[in-house]
Parts: sequence; C-alpha cells; structure tokens
Amino acid sequence: DPRTLFPDNEATLEAAGEIRPWVYDWLTNYQRFGVAFSAEMPGASLWWAGGSGKTAAATCWALYKPGPVLVVTKAAVRTQFAREMSKLADVRPYVLRPPSSFKSKRKRDAYPSLAEYLKRCHEEGARPVVVVGWPALPRHVDDLCMSLAPTSIVWDELHTGKGWKRSQGVLQPNGKTKYVPLKNVVASVEAGAVALHGSWSQSSVDEILGLFEAQAGEGAD
Repeated sequence: DPRTLFPDNEATLEAAGEIRPWVYDWLTNYQRFGVAFSAEMPGASLWWAGGSGKTAAATCWALYKPGPVLVVTKAAVRTQFAREMSKLADVRPYVLRPPSSFKSKRKRDAYPSLAEYLKRCHEEGARPVVVVGWPALPRHVDDLCMSLAPTSIVWDELHTGKGWKRSQGVLQPNGKTKYVPLKNVVASVEAGAVALHGSWSQSSVDEILGLFEAQAGEGAD
C-alpha cells in the first residue's frame, strides 16, 4: 500500500491544503505509487494507458512542491485539463488562448492577459498554474521563462508534441546540401505519456522543443 510505504507524501500535500480532501481516498494505489515514486525526483515519466488517471496523478505531483506550475498539453484539451485540475485541487489555472478561440470581441477583451493573471495570483497569494498547447509553446517560451518561471512542468500527451517531418542536412560531394528524412524519435510513443520535470531553464525547454519539434498549425495556439 503506497500510503504505508510513502506516508510523508500525502502528509506534504495535505499540509499545502490545495488537493481537495476527497481525492486521497479516490486515488487508486497505482496513482498513489506514481505520485510517491516521482515526488522527490527531478523528473519522471508516467507511461499509463488512456483513461488511467494521469491528470489526477500529474496534478498531485505538480502541487507537491511550492512554486508556479506549467502544463503543456494538446491544444484541444487545454480547457479540459484546467477544469480537471480545479476539480481536484483549489487552484485556478490560466489557459493561454488565441484571439480566434473567442466567440466575440467582448469575451476576448474581457479575458485577462497572462500578466494580469500572474499579478492577481501575487496579490492573492495563490499559486500560478498555466496551461498551454503544445504547438503554441515555442511562441510563448520567452514570456513563460521570464514571467512564470515554473518550478514544476507537466508535459502531457507527449506524442502530440512531435514534428510531423524531421530532416537533417547532409553535405554532398558536389558541395550542395541534401536534406535526408530522419526517423521520428517519438513516433513510437503511445498516446497518454506524461513527463514530469521539476525545474525550468531555457536550456531544458530548448532540449524539449528540439526533441519534439512542436510546430504551429491548425489549433496551434
């Protein structure tokens, strides 16, 4: 029983007071084990099947230590992920959305900016939690690095972060460069893989972006 093996993990979460009380009894043993296993590690991966509760485990992990949280997921499920986090914990995630996602100019103008959200969190003493779509991440890296600086990052649905085409320039004998297709390094990643990183730096983000080559496209923001 993970509660017996790792009693300090739930005690730490309970002390923070963000995870809702009913969640502890609702979690399955493998979810508890996943959180306990990764809680003190600088990084970990949860290779669980779809519908197995990765969002709940990732939420508990992300809130285990103090500091801002960044969630990178499929653009289509950004709002759903944020709602699930609010259901499981007393947090108010901010979803980075493109102007085109609003049905009216009035709603677009009423939606707070990231800077306004972070200011409100600071004034209220609340933990900032930001959710961004994979394809939009490259365009928001600088802003997130400087203004959010998350201490916990959830890379959700890793397979959706890969580029559809990868190639490498190879110098030919005639002096010209030929671009040769490369095998996609994450082509075999099953849907639903979640990576958990306990630190943020420009180099770590560059490494992730280089590996998965998140690209703009339909629903990119």
